[in-house]
Order: sequence, then C-alpha cells, then structure tokens
Amino acid sequence: MTCSIKLGASVNGVRNSEVEVRVDLTPIAGSSRPLDSGTLRFTIAVVTPNGRPFTSTRRLDHAGLSSAGRLYTIGVRHRDDAKMAVIAADSPTGSWGGCAVKSEE
Repeated sequence: MTCSIKLGASVNGVRNSEVEVRVDLTPIAGSSRPLDSGTLRFTIAVVTPNGRPFTSTRRLDHAGLSSAGRLYTIGVRHRDDAKMAVIAADSPTGSWGGCAVKSEE
C-alpha cells in the first residue's frame, strides 16, 4: 500500500490537493486466500502554523482489494503553509502505508 499527496495550485494562499491511496496486493496474492473486498481506513492530518490541527478518519467498508490494485483519491482543501500527513491501513491483510508533505510557504 502506498500513499501520496499531490499539491494543487495555490489560489489566494489556498490549495485543493489530492491524497492518493494505492492498494496493490500482488506481492501477497499467493500467501493467503483470495480477498475480494475489505475495510480500508485512512486518516488525514493537516497542521497550520499557529492553528489547531485538523484530522479526519474515513473508513471504506467493502473496498475492492483485487490483486491488480485499486486507487482511491481524496480531496483536501488547505492553506499554503500547512503540513499534511496521511496513513492508510487495510484490515484483512494488515498492509499499511503513509506519507507526509510540507506545503510551500
């Protein structure tokens, strides 16, 4: 599982960015029984200087978990000076991933 954050263009100090969570079970496809779906949980944290941290946890029940891979995209609106992080976990397999990015100031 991999996570990435694509920063959107800055407009008046605000960005509309995208968090991507890619699930690819190919490396473990032969080690257990096939999984068609499971629960994918991800948490996004956004912190701005002198601001309160914002966190959001989302849960996707019955998320597709084919070995060919799935891509989930989540939009995040934030200030230019925000730091962001995301972590995602797949319940049935225990696979997880995360990343962090500091926006341009």
